[in-house]
Amino acid sequence: MADNEFNELAGRIEAISTLVLHAIADLEMSEFIDGQGFTKGMRQVAEDLQFPQPHLDATRRTLLELAGALDSARMNR
Repeated sequence: MADNEFNELAGRIEAISTLVLHAIADLEMSEFIDGQGFTKGMRQVAEDLQFPQPHLDATRRTLLELAGALDSARMNR
């Protein structure tokens, strides 16, 4: 993959992650979801990923990072 293709893909993934984080935070602030329960579930999903596919390490790490970002945002509101 060329650098410009990688940067395009990385930018699109970052945009989706940002959108999802903001949507979840909005739902939490509107009391449509339990934010703490949601991030607990995210961590459980990350823990349950035990298949040997190489990309799952990044999946696991990303889920944990997103859960941490949501928890940090909650603490700062």
